[in-house]
Amino acid sequence: MPYNGRAVAWSDQNFDHTFTATWWHTNLPTLIISGSDDRIVNQHLWDDDRYRGQHVTHTIIDGGAHFAWIESPAAVKRALQRFAEKVGAAADLSS
Repeated sequence: MPYNGRAVAWSDQNFDHTFTATWWHTNLPTLIISGSDDRIVNQHLWDDDRYRGQHVTHTIIDGGAHFAWIESPAAVKRALQRFAEKVGAAADLSS
């Protein structure tokens, strides 16, 4: 991560190897955006069943890496627009 090497070192020493997710919501609309070429964070963690469901949209940005919004801003914008439309449509249906 070119932005802050100290933060990367701190995270590696104090966080990355011990983190365990202890909570995940079951109905809040959620957008997960992953870069297909992310080498910083293992994107297979999203394959766990608890991160799936009708409320979860997982978008993989082809050619994006850890900073997909910088590497492919148009694709990230499209993902956000689709998610906003989906959430808006769901809100309209619940009225």
